[in-house]
Amino acid sequence: TYSGEVESERQLLSGRYNDYHAIFDGDIENIPQREVHFDIKWLDYAGVEVLRKYNKKPKIISSCAVIVCPESKEIVVQKRSTSVDTYSGYYHTIGGAYIPDFSGTTRVNDKGDPWHTLSREIHEETGISLNQNNPNPVVMLSEEISTGFLQFVYLGVVVTKKQLDVMRSDWEGNNDTFKFDELGYKLRRNFVPSGKGQIFAWLALGAPNAARGKV
Repeated sequence: TYSGEVESERQLLSGRYNDYHAIFDGDIENIPQREVHFDIKWLDYAGVEVLRKYNKKPKIISSCAVIVCPESKEIVVQKRSTSVDTYSGYYHTIGGAYIPDFSGTTRVNDKGDPWHTLSREIHEETGISLNQNNPNPVVMLSEEISTGFLQFVYLGVVVTKKQLDVMRSDWEGNNDTFKFDELGYKLRRNFVPSGKGQIFAWLALGAPNAARGKV
């Protein structure tokens, strides 16, 4: 039905970002809880944009994290730039879309591993390379109702104070930190609802990895 409009959108995106995304086609409530696995379909960004114009919400698989620094007692947040498609100007956690293993994808794929997605996104957006011995964070699966994103959420990904000192920002937004004891009022700012929910989930679970030493 939308093929003509999708092709027009592809022409507009010619020479720019139009990579493929992995789309979950099903009901999140039916995903197995112990061993998460499901089939995916592929859709390029042009297709995503056209569906959004018709108020459709393709369930794009993604990874994101509540990133914590036990040394400085801070979490990492990002104030999204005006260049992003959703929630521009709002605070959010760090993350992004999973890259499928598909011949039409121009970027290095994420090898079927949402942790790989997260590590890649954190490095792209902050310059931080996660320690391979990072303490195991709690992982939850959530659906961002407003956009349709299906998110692997890692609660309590540890970084060091040294890493925070050299953290950079990119075109997606300006990265910042909130002190643990400031969260009560800092979360009252314009915050992406799912990002705020992730931080609340982290707090409700006892703030995993917040009290750990250096890694």
